[in-house]
Amino acid sequence: MNNRWSRTAAPVLALVVASACNPSAPPDSQNGAIAMSITPASGSGDRQVFTASFNHPGGSQQFATVRILFNHAVDGRAGCYVYYQRASSSLLLVNDAGQETTRMPIGSPSHLANSQCELDGAGSSVRDTGTQLTVRFPVQFKPSFKGKVTVYLFGEETNGQSTGFKASGSWDLP
Repeated sequence: MNNRWSRTAAPVLALVVASACNPSAPPDSQNGAIAMSITPASGSGDRQVFTASFNHPGGSQQFATVRILFNHAVDGRAGCYVYYQRASSSLLLVNDAGQETTRMPIGSPSHLANSQCELDGAGSSVRDTGTQLTVRFPVQFKPSFKGKVTVYLFGEETNGQSTGFKASGSWDLP
């Protein structure tokens, strides 16, 4: 195991389920709503570099984590569930069971994989300017992960408030 990777047992699935129960829960932002988008917002193929943008009117430093979920439903199990953790400047990938993560530093020459996708650390980057946090990450989807999936975005603030998962795009997997 690469010494830059670490495993964490975290209640990831609980977060997914709790957010799915109230997907329109507003963020606790003094200055307005958090805007989220993914580029490309639609398309097809087994490889793509995605760019997820999160804009917080109180400043991008308000984000603790931002998450991107590719799946057939709002569920971290058996999906490609990625998140950026600001404190460690790392990308995390949730395992197939939705209960643990592996991590790698942004820009590292490492890879993270589960049964649905593989992330390339060397091609990943983060841009943090003013109110906008942008995460760029290359993904290769595994052959067993098929069909049309929805791309859900989620922003969590440092105070624990979140946007809930918002459907923000779709991707067709061969």
